[in-house]
Amino acid sequence: MSDPLTEELQKTLQASLTRYLAMEALLQRLEAALAGPEEALPPLVVELSQAQRILEREEEPVAVLLQQGAALVQHPLARQRQAAMARVLELNRLLLPRINGMMALLSHELKELRDGRTGISGYRSTGASARRERITA
Repeated sequence: MSDPLTEELQKTLQASLTRYLAMEALLQRLEAALAGPEEALPPLVVELSQAQRILEREEEPVAVLLQQGAALVQHPLARQRQAAMARVLELNRLLLPRINGMMALLSHELKELRDGRTGISGYRSTGASARRERITA
């Protein structure tokens, strides 16, 4: 690009690139966590969800800006941003089915634990009232 970017525009692109690099790092942490204990996943999934909301909100003006300036897309920062976006998209595409599967498994296990607790409390209630009846009789 022959025309230098304004300082504000350059800061905007740099901030956008930084957000996508942070998202990429978060997705890589999530990918590593999938190989580890299940307990590590829920906090990372929450963090990912929050980061996605922030990214959507803060990237909308950047996308509009890039659409308005066709030559801007050729700037090195814009190309780095585009490459980071592509990596985030690919990681997201690869991880989403695995994350959904793990979360479904965790949800199922949690439901089984709750059902088991309900069943056990039912036995305790019966036993406690039977003991009370024996004591009062």
